[in-house]
Amino acid sequence: MLAADGWSAPVRLPDVVNADPSTFAPSVAADGSLWFMHPVDGGRRFRLYRASWHDGRFEPPQALPFSGGTTNDVDPAVAPDESFVVFGSSRAPAHDMDLFIAFREGATWGEPRPLGDAVNSAGSDAEARLSPDARTLYFSSERRSTAASDRDAAWNNGKYNVWRVSLAACPAARRDGGWPRAAFSSSRRGRCAPSGTRRAARWRRSSSAQGRRAAPRTRSRTRAGPSSTRSP
Repeated sequence: MLAADGWSAPVRLPDVVNADPSTFAPSVAADGSLWFMHPVDGGRRFRLYRASWHDGRFEPPQALPFSGGTTNDVDPAVAPDESFVVFGSSRAPAHDMDLFIAFREGATWGEPRPLGDAVNSAGSDAEARLSPDARTLYFSSERRSTAASDRDAAWNNGKYNVWRVSLAACPAARRDGGWPRAAFSSSRRGRCAPSGTRRAARWRRSSSAQGRRAAPRTRSRTRAGPSSTRSP
């Protein structure tokens, strides 16, 4: 946590959250609730969970109703007000590992929908992270940039580099014809076209996208969010 004179020493979260060594990808809502991924079915797949923050402690995590454990669901990126969440999944109609969005509907959640071919590539797309205002999505992808200025760049290698896209510009991110209130209060929508960030990412999973399809315990624990994007 951030103290007056800088960051404090790391503190391990309690066992109610860290029930398994392969607990990954934390995303914190405005009320302190914690979203994360946790292995199920003997470690063959990941499922998404939420632990409520109440009276200064985490409640026992509850599996998200749209993440049933029959597909591989990873890397939840939840809006501050928990009105929507973006995550990676191998569920149909994913090409490999694709990005999906789900919206809260009162006390329940709607069916996740893919962000579409404008965002998802033919390879693996995952590691979702939201900007502080929840309008920009950052993610990792095996895609390559087709821009003339990027074609010969060393970073443009399809090795899970970091990309960004304006969710407000993407039709697949609309809820019932409108925009999620937390994310898209601005009328400036831009284009629904991911852009790279100009330098190869400095982190890797043990076997890139293969780590998504392998047993969770083989997955590297090096994680990156929006702050890991490449500078010009």
